[in-house]
Amino acid sequence: MTLRKLLHLSSAILGLFVLILPKAWAFSGCAVALVVSAGVDLARNRGHLRFLWFLFKDRERKRISGATALAASYTLLAGLFPPAIAGFAMIFFSLSDPLASFFGRFVPLFKVGSKSIGGALSFILLGFVLSLALPEPKFYIKIVASVVGAVVELFTQDVDDNFTVPIGVGVVMLLMTWL
Repeated sequence: MTLRKLLHLSSAILGLFVLILPKAWAFSGCAVALVVSAGVDLARNRGHLRFLWFLFKDRERKRISGATALAASYTLLAGLFPPAIAGFAMIFFSLSDPLASFFGRFVPLFKVGSKSIGGALSFILLGFVLSLALPEPKFYIKIVASVVGAVVELFTQDVDDNFTVPIGVGVVMLLMTWL
């Protein structure tokens, strides 16, 4: 497993913070992660921090990194969504995205662009497990959000899925709790 994937997995800590800390503290932690990540991107794009080249994909050479997109989505979730929804969306994505990459590589089934059905199915499976583990919101809301997250992940090609999937999962859960 690459250091990049380990960092992605470790972002689940921010989701746990959202669930257990006061909202202002959790939001502040996510905002700090966003500022640090954006600062690294800015320095990297200006030619500094070249020693970190191995953490970035080729397509990130002249744009924001997946880490900054992830921190932006987490900051929005922590600031705008109820803690149970934000926490689930963050933990779900931080664990399911690396898992989908693994399954997509070793059990792809078939490809949709650069993504795979095997990866999408792993998203849904992890969403099911997390839906059992986390008490809020209701089970069926988390399952539907997990399926939507898998579909968004599968079909997101040009926009960074580190932003679209967590926000999409959060929006679906919020809308379903209002209904």
